[in-house]
Amino acid sequence: MRDRILKKLAYWHAVFPWRMLSITTIITIVFISLTGRLSITMRTSDLLPEKDPRVVQFNKIIDEFLTATNLVVVVQGEEDQIKDFADTLAPKIVALRDSSLNKVNMEMIQELQKEIRHLNSRGNQTTEIRNLRVQIDELKKRINMPLFQRVDYKTDVDFLRNHSLMLIKEGDLDNMKDIYLDPNLTGLITNINNSLEKEYVGREESISTREEEDGAVAFLDGIESLVLKLQQVIREENCSKEEIHKTVDKLLLGEPYMLSYDRTAVVMIAVPNFTIMDRDLLIVGYETVKAIVDEQLKDYPGVRAGLSGDIAREHDEQVYSQQSLSLTTIIAFVAILILLIISFRMLIAPL
Repeated sequence: MRDRILKKLAYWHAVFPWRMLSITTIITIVFISLTGRLSITMRTSDLLPEKDPRVVQFNKIIDEFLTATNLVVVVQGEEDQIKDFADTLAPKIVALRDSSLNKVNMEMIQELQKEIRHLNSRGNQTTEIRNLRVQIDELKKRINMPLFQRVDYKTDVDFLRNHSLMLIKEGDLDNMKDIYLDPNLTGLITNINNSLEKEYVGREESISTREEEDGAVAFLDGIESLVLKLQQVIREENCSKEEIHKTVDKLLLGEPYMLSYDRTAVVMIAVPNFTIMDRDLLIVGYETVKAIVDEQLKDYPGVRAGLSGDIAREHDEQVYSQQSLSLTTIIAFVAILILLIISFRMLIAPL
């Protein structure tokens, strides 16, 4: 059967070359047009069996827990500058909206509304109408959709002022009470010293974990800020009430910003309103944040900033793979053509 088909094809090619070339050209054009419907995704779950229970659970986590996806902005420079940079940037990120599909979504909403009116005229189509209204609600959510729900880079100091004592362990509360028994400066410094000796001298378990070590470092930073502010007062330098309040907050509540240990970098974590599976929003979210970061850097010559995290990685993988696809296609086409020319030992047959 196969030999008969191949002989028939060979006969047609030999007897009707131009007709067969026309048919082949038409088929090629049809398939080229169909390739426009192909798309590329970098989702890990696309490589896994869709109905596997573990894959289903993975996708459910990604869909329901948006904080599993984030965009990280790392800002480097002098401490005062990077803090000011972060304070200026955070509200800009939260204010970002996606309007790229507004026109398309509005047209789809109008079509669905027409269909609802048509179903209403026919009557007894309650279920279908309800489903269409659900689709309309989903489309409305995408119109001027906020891209990010919040940016985590700074502790809510007001919340800690009102609730921090409720969050502290009982043993730490007793230790803290001893520190602030004497409101005078000499008494405060003496009690801080006694507290540090009681907590850390000869007790390695007090800094046995990274969290406990970070807490100790934060407390020492607060003491350092207090000493530096006292030195300013002794030198009779101007100290505003706001600066004094910040120093006290730092001593009592710790450093509010997510700073590196050397205080030259601040980390900002933008939590999106979309998941890593929403590829169009992922691309828009990354590129809009990058644009406002690059624009703001012009006003801060001593600051450097870059993007990282899940969204940045997925964006780079998808964009750069798509950009290289045309080149690799050409290379593959030429390589196959050369292979066929060598195999057939002629130029016309492969073409």
